[in-house]
Amino acid sequence: MYTVVRILGPSDATHRIGEILNNIQVGVYQGPRKAGDGFACSIAEDEDWCTHVGAALEFLERFWPALEMTQELGVSVEFDTAVEPEDLGEHYLSLHIDGNLLRKIESIGATYTITFYR
Repeated sequence: MYTVVRILGPSDATHRIGEILNNIQVGVYQGPRKAGDGFACSIAEDEDWCTHVGAALEFLERFWPALEMTQELGVSVEFDTAVEPEDLGEHYLSLHIDGNLLRKIESIGATYTITFYR
């Protein structure tokens, strides 16, 4: 599994968010995507789902000063976990998202997408 955070919106606003992220931790923002509509940050790559949930919660907590202003700037935040066929296991895959993470995501109008690949 692989999780990214996408910060999408007007280039001036996403650049501003990126600069604030870099003031908190150098190197998080490395410039816009080729599409010019924002940027993405990789936050987890692991077989364990709990690692991805923990990384999302940690990202929200660490970068809260920037993330809480995204709606005001017209910027969207999307967490996206890619689930590859080898991640699915033999019979099923159960993904639990903690209520604390859901509340934080909702409070900034963010989304959490889980993308399954076959």
